[in-house]
Amino acid sequence: MRLVPITAIIVDDSLAEREWIKLALRNADIAWLEASNPVRAASLARAVPVDVIVLDLHIPPMEGREAVDTLRACGYAGPVVVYTGYTDVEVIRSLLGEGILVATKGITDPTGLAALVFIAVEASNLG
Repeated sequence: MRLVPITAIIVDDSLAEREWIKLALRNADIAWLEASNPVRAASLARAVPVDVIVLDLHIPPMEGREAVDTLRACGYAGPVVVYTGYTDVEVIRSLLGEGILVATKGITDPTGLAALVFIAVEASNLG
């Protein structure tokens, strides 16, 4: 059982989307920080202990895998939950194959997104 609160970084270029994600996390007592792109998120994750990154896949000029690949290239190796409207099945399948959880905008409700964050963090703690 986890006694320390979970801290997430929300990565989305859209303020409205970040607000929706914050609502989902706030309702589950998950603390958050914000970044407008994966490079800033990875930098923030090096500076402040975080448990998970919640990431959109469409952050111009990045599209699809590039957002996740940028996070990894910048040194972030922790759990990622993708929350996106991006629908390329091959990209989604490859992310799932890497253990990245994916939630779809417009389908996943706030409780479902928070549950995926908890699952991602717990799975990473199991090794």
